[in-house]
Amino acid sequence: MSGLIIAGLLIAAILAWIVTKPLTALSGQSANSETQVALAQRRQSLEQQIGATQLDRKRGDLDPKFADDEQARLELELLQVLELIDQGSVNDQAEVAGRAPSALQRLALFGLISIVAGGLYYQHQQPWWQAHQDGLIVQATTAIGPMGGGAMGSSASGGLPMLADGTPDIGAMVKRLATRLEQSPDDGAGWKRLGRSYFVLERYAESTSAYAKAAAILSDDFTLIQGYAMSRMATISAVGSDIAVADSIEQMVASLHQQVMANPEDIDGYRAMASVYIMVSRRDLAGDMYEQVLARQPKDVSIAVMAASNRFIVDKGELTAQVGAAYERVAALDPADQSVIWYRGYVAYQNKQWQQVLNYWQPLLEGLPTDANDSRRIREAVEEARQQLARTS
Repeated sequence: MSGLIIAGLLIAAILAWIVTKPLTALSGQSANSETQVALAQRRQSLEQQIGATQLDRKRGDLDPKFADDEQARLELELLQVLELIDQGSVNDQAEVAGRAPSALQRLALFGLISIVAGGLYYQHQQPWWQAHQDGLIVQATTAIGPMGGGAMGSSASGGLPMLADGTPDIGAMVKRLATRLEQSPDDGAGWKRLGRSYFVLERYAESTSAYAKAAAILSDDFTLIQGYAMSRMATISAVGSDIAVADSIEQMVASLHQQVMANPEDIDGYRAMASVYIMVSRRDLAGDMYEQVLARQPKDVSIAVMAASNRFIVDKGELTAQVGAAYERVAALDPADQSVIWYRGYVAYQNKQWQQVLNYWQPLLEGLPTDANDSRRIREAVEEARQQLARTS
């Protein structure tokens, strides 16, 4: 299970703000545009895989435990892709001068902190404290005083607990921070640091709890939603069952929603709110936010694709009228969009229309990486279609 979690986390290079600009606004930066398009396609693919996994589980085609593990892994990876998409939008907005950051935009600040605390640790596999000794836990603990005993000493400069080999004892540092917070439970910033620290150590349930405590104190720090969501999803993946969203996070999300609705013409706010709702497993409400964007920008293909993928997941991969209408809306905007091709192939597969499966999915397969999970699933379906056609010929 830990391997599945780490595989998802390897995607993270920089985490940041959630879908603040549509892909069509990135035409002036070709390299970034290509990256954003690729990420949008990956997001679409992951959401489709989640829906298909739910349907396979419902029909009994997958072992329930395997299906739950696979869905949790896909959802964790989806969060990472969302955050990578956000970073591209933040880079575009950085050129706009004189605009004060809103409460929504401050959510992006967690991205940089999160990647320092977690993503690079997994990606580079280097000692975390060597790369980031000036921040995070070290910053919070060096002034507390030395810890002695056993094989552990302390640095002369800051009371940093050390192992016998001269490296900082991260476990002791985290334990000391947790002990201090027991004595100072109203230290919201401390709980936030502890949440990040537990996440680095893969103690996800404790990380989730620490973030929830921080949110109860720092009710205006919306960056906590992202940290909490990452920890909660990793915990769900580890334990194999759902976890209710903490009341403090629910209240924070409700407050954020009120701010968005108070500025009805701020389209970026609706986009951001949709991603926040996905983070807290409220895809039904995320769908409402997508519709708010499309009511104001009906030709936004990227949002239409997101709305269709979201509806597909909400309806658990069933071929409902709502799902069909969502993908037809995308087709009306861009008939060649990959999501349209994928959905039509999916409909053909569910109806056992094997030649159409080949017509739609064979070209789609040629553009996918051979080692991707979605590529594997489509390749298996294409092979099944060929076998079925061979039997009837």
